[in-house]
Amino acid sequence: MLGLTLDPDFANNRFVYLFYSPADTSVNRLSPFECDGDSLKRATDKVVLQFYSQREICCHTGGSLAFGPGRLLFVSTGDSATPFGEKSVRDPSHGFSLTDDRPGHEPYDARRTSANTNDLRGKILRLHVKTDGTYDIPEGNLFAQGTPNTKPEIFVMGNRNPYRIAVDQKRGWLYWGEVGPDAGNDSLATRGPRGYDEIYQARAICPPYYEGKFFIYDWIRHWIMAVTLSPNGNYEAMERFAPRDSFSAPIDMELGPNGQLYVLEYGKAWFAKNADAGLSTIEYRGKR
Repeated sequence: MLGLTLDPDFANNRFVYLFYSPADTSVNRLSPFECDGDSLKRATDKVVLQFYSQREICCHTGGSLAFGPGRLLFVSTGDSATPFGEKSVRDPSHGFSLTDDRPGHEPYDARRTSANTNDLRGKILRLHVKTDGTYDIPEGNLFAQGTPNTKPEIFVMGNRNPYRIAVDQKRGWLYWGEVGPDAGNDSLATRGPRGYDEIYQARAICPPYYEGKFFIYDWIRHWIMAVTLSPNGNYEAMERFAPRDSFSAPIDMELGPNGQLYVLEYGKAWFAKNADAGLSTIEYRGKR
């Protein structure tokens, strides 16, 4: 399971959109399922979109889903490339962006995916999803439908791992967090700068104290920050959210309609059955 979101008309149609990897074929798949109480009706699965995803080695899946105004569904996809695990080579890219066009080294070359206009990986897709589970291509995507060697679903391309996305429901603007390369030091003479993550703006109204701020979270450093912006959207300040609480690799976060904050924690060990993994809900009670 890579991501999920509720249909904008969930209260009436009870549909949940899932982005997942089925066990029987090497694809990532987008499908709606009808929710019946606490269960999903497997028979209602209707494939909206799917594309090849290599499973020889990890990583970079993307997988975040978010509906915007007018039933526009945004889908993030990773570049399906990895800087690790090549036989007899500990770190083939030395932590920098993945460029390797030798035959048999496809999982180590992000150009075949994120830089490829005819591939849906390493992108953010935008679809106009209809109530019957099919979709149209909205105006404003990168490539007009029918353009040779392109995929019209592409809205943003050149991504490494746009792991979490959000949509401004008033303006329809898209925001995402981009996972950067792994290099810890600059190599300006040959390979470029070290890895920098990018966090793009996302605004929400949590209680009055947090009005006009947006939340960012860091998987490695285990924190959540509330960022204060100026009226024109520039950065002003940043403060630790819930400083007395400890988070264990927050991997996803959502605001509920009642102002509650839901935080999904991966746990501090990688690829492990973490006892500190879990889903928490946080309610704002004001200062004491």
